[in-house]
Amino acid sequence: MTARKLLLVLFTLICIAASLGLPFVPQTIAPFDSSDVDGGPVLRVFPSSLGLPMPTGLEAGDRIDLRDLTPRDRAYFLDNDEAPAGTTLELVVRRADGLHRVPMTFQTVGFLNGSAANRVIQAAGYVLLLVVTALGLVLLWRGRNLAAWGVAIWCFTLLLQGGLQSLPLPSPFGYILNRVGNISANTLTLVGLYLVAVSLAGSVLSQARRRVLHWIFATVVTAYSCGNMIFTTWFYFDIDLSSGTSVVLRAIHIVGFAIPLGLLIATYGRAMPVNQARIRWVLFSVLGLVASYLVSITPQSFDISSLVLNIASTALIAAAFSGFAYAVLRHQLVSLQVVLNRALVYGLITSLVVGVFAAVLSFLEHATLNTETNRLLALLVPLVLGMGLDTIKRQVNTYLGK
Repeated sequence: MTARKLLLVLFTLICIAASLGLPFVPQTIAPFDSSDVDGGPVLRVFPSSLGLPMPTGLEAGDRIDLRDLTPRDRAYFLDNDEAPAGTTLELVVRRADGLHRVPMTFQTVGFLNGSAANRVIQAAGYVLLLVVTALGLVLLWRGRNLAAWGVAIWCFTLLLQGGLQSLPLPSPFGYILNRVGNISANTLTLVGLYLVAVSLAGSVLSQARRRVLHWIFATVVTAYSCGNMIFTTWFYFDIDLSSGTSVVLRAIHIVGFAIPLGLLIATYGRAMPVNQARIRWVLFSVLGLVASYLVSITPQSFDISSLVLNIASTALIAAAFSGFAYAVLRHQLVSLQVVLNRALVYGLITSLVVGVFAAVLSFLEHATLNTETNRLLALLVPLVLGMGLDTIKRQVNTYLGK
C-alpha cells in the first residue's frame, strides 16, 4: 500500500468515526430560551422549549445584559458554546428594582431534543453532514485534479465546524475552539473554491498572471484569518467592540469569494468545452448556496414555518454540494440546460397529473360512490385512473427522450 493510500485510509476512518460519533457527544444547554433585544448584547428570557425547569429566581421576561457578566460566563452565550455538564455560572438579571444575581447550571440533553419539528430539523442537519462528508471522501478517492480536491476540502468544512462546536469545554477554551472552527471552515471554503477555479481555468491563465493571482488571494485569506483571530480575542474581553470591525472582516470575506468566482466567469469564454460545462455546473451550484442563505434569513421577514425553511435550506445545500461533486468528477457532463428543462417539465407534468388525479377521483367519489358501494369498486376507481395517467406519462417520456 502506497503512502497516499495509507493516508487516505486513515483520514477516511477518522471522518467516519467523527461523523458517526457526533450524536454520542454529550450536549448541554441553558435551562431557558433567550433572544437578543434589537440585535444588541441584551437577552430576553423565555421558558425552555425543552420543558426544563427555570433556574430559581429567574422569570420569563427577565433581561440579561451580557456586559454585566464576566468574560468567562458570557462566552457561553456568545456562540452557544457547549459547556461541560454541570457547569454553573451566575446570571445578572436587570429588573425595575435593580440587579439580581441568579445561579444557573447547564443541563445535559439528548442528541434529538425539543419538539417534533426541532427533532426533524436536527436530524436533517445531521443527514446533511453525513451526505456532504461522504461526497468529500468520494472526491478524495476518485478525484485526480485540484478541482476535485478543492470541492473535497469544502465538503469537510461542515464536519470540522460541527465537530469542534460540539466539544463541551470550559470557557474560554470552548469559545476559542468554536471560533477557530468557524474561522477555519470559512477559510477552507475560500481555499477550496479557489482551487476549483484555478483548476478549471487551466492554461487560459499565463504563469505570470497565475502567480500574481495566487499572491492576491493568499493576502486576502491571511488578512481574513488573522483579522478574525484578533477580533475574536479582543471581543472576548470587550463585548462593546465596534461593529465596524466585523463589517470590514465580512467585506474581506466577500472579496475572497469574489476572486475565484470572478476567475471562473473571466476564463469561461476561453476555456475548453468540457471545462466550460464544469464552470456552468459550479456557478449554478453556487446559486444553490446563495438560495439556501436567502431561505435561512426568510423568517426575519415573513411568517413561514421554520421547519419548512430548514428542510428547504438543507435540501439546497445538499443539492449544491452534489452539483460541485458532479462537476469535477464526471468526464462527460450532461448539459445543464437539458437537466433544467427536464426538471421543469417533469415538475409541471407531475403537478398536473397529481392535480388531475385528485380532481377526477374526488368527482367520482362524490358522484358515483357512496358509503354503501362495494369496497372493491372503490379500489378499482383509482387503479383505472392510474393506468390511464401512466399512458400519458409514457408519452411524455418518449417526447423528452427525443
